[in-house]
Amino acid sequence: MNVLAVEVHQANGTSSDVSFDLELVAHPPAPLTFLLLKKGGQLNLVWQGDEGLILPSSTDLETDWTDLPGAASPLLVTPGETDPRRFFRLAR
Repeated sequence: MNVLAVEVHQANGTSSDVSFDLELVAHPPAPLTFLLLKKGGQLNLVWQGDEGLILPSSTDLETDWTDLPGAASPLLVTPGETDPRRFFRLAR
């Protein structure tokens, strides 16, 4: 949640010479591109977007999301025999 708070002060309560001009400009983040390509027995994860993106991974969509440290595009992933199902999400 973002909060913007503004206060205006006058010398006294009967003064009529106050003015206030506020402008708020937002720049939406650049869109993210995320591709998943299968190469033989490996998955090739390729993404483009802002610096500082993280790539969490999990075997369960509900819990246990873990950031892959130092993950950079492109990333080759070999599914393991004990966890052949893995989920990825790209986040800022």
